[in-house]
Amino acid sequence: MKCWSRSTLGVIIGILNILIYLIVSIAMIGLLQSLKSHLDATVPEHKTETAKMSTIILSTVLAVCLAMIIVSGILIMGIVKRHHKFMVPWLVLSSLGFICDCGRVIITLIMNFINGNDPLHILMVFVLGVLMCALEALILWPIYTLWHDIHHENKVKPGHIVGGVHYENDAASTPLQYNVYTSTPQKS
Repeated sequence: MKCWSRSTLGVIIGILNILIYLIVSIAMIGLLQSLKSHLDATVPEHKTETAKMSTIILSTVLAVCLAMIIVSGILIMGIVKRHHKFMVPWLVLSSLGFICDCGRVIITLIMNFINGNDPLHILMVFVLGVLMCALEALILWPIYTLWHDIHHENKVKPGHIVGGVHYENDAASTPLQYNVYTSTPQKS
């Protein structure tokens, strides 16, 4: 039952990822449209570099969101079909995101100290950053353990070669059959 509840949680996490990244993608498309119309009308010539950089950043965020929508769909398919290799792209990208967010929290803390910001502001930003990293870890860990269980489950299935031994018709891998009338186990 433990693995089933993690499977359900994994599917829910995948669906929520798809919905959140879809909403962010729609917002990025809207921002790109409004940025383009705003830049065409009001940006002077000396600020075109800033406008280009803003467009590149928004386009990159949009591309990452679309990639994560696809990867989250593959995660759901991997959980439902019990294929651990389909879960790897989501685990890799989410782990990279977790590492980047932890680094961002540390860099933001250092930059706030360097800039001499208010200590209450520094504490609030740091606590929120740590809470977000903890939430990411809480999302990442059950999917990783589910991947580990599915990987192990697929590795020891009958018919697979594990450690150079083929287990499909091996007499040593068949379960013992107990006879009611004798006290010793017998192979059937």
